[in-house]
Amino acid sequence: MLSLLGGLSGVIFSYVITLLIYQYFPAQITISSVLIAFGVSSGVGIGFGVFPARKAANLSPIEAIRYE
Repeated sequence: MLSLLGGLSGVIFSYVITLLIYQYFPAQITISSVLIAFGVSSGVGIGFGVFPARKAANLSPIEAIRYE
């Protein structure tokens, strides 16, 4: 959820910047760039969220407490 909100805020921010830049030279946001941004955002969120959680879930509670 956090990575999707980050992707959405990035798309909104880039849209606002594009509107400001458009006054000086033509710039536009395409649907493919939006999909790539959401894909990268989701991939990073899943990669850095699921893998550590899976590793922690495989530990026994005693080992997890002893590790810290």
